[in-house]
Amino acid sequence: PRGAYDTDSLSLPVDLASQLLSRLASFLVAGFRGAVAEVRAHDALVGMAVRVGEASGVAAGIDDAGRLTIRTESGEVVAVEAGQVEPLTSTPHG
Repeated sequence: PRGAYDTDSLSLPVDLASQLLSRLASFLVAGFRGAVAEVRAHDALVGMAVRVGEASGVAAGIDDAGRLTIRTESGEVVAVEAGQVEPLTSTPHG
């Protein structure tokens, strides 16, 4: 009938909303530290040569505060709070 909803077509948005609300509730209780392991598991930048502002090197992951860490040519690890991440075609080391 016209205007009727297919329950199968609603299951995906309902499941997504449920997952989102569950994750939001967890975040409100634990903050970013409660989600950092999952964020790290999906970090696509690890091992990639990058530049953010004046910092360049190899992306080393996400720290406990949610900042991107970059291992520089000298081996120093710097944490970047904000900025545009520019992927580099080759490492800045050579």
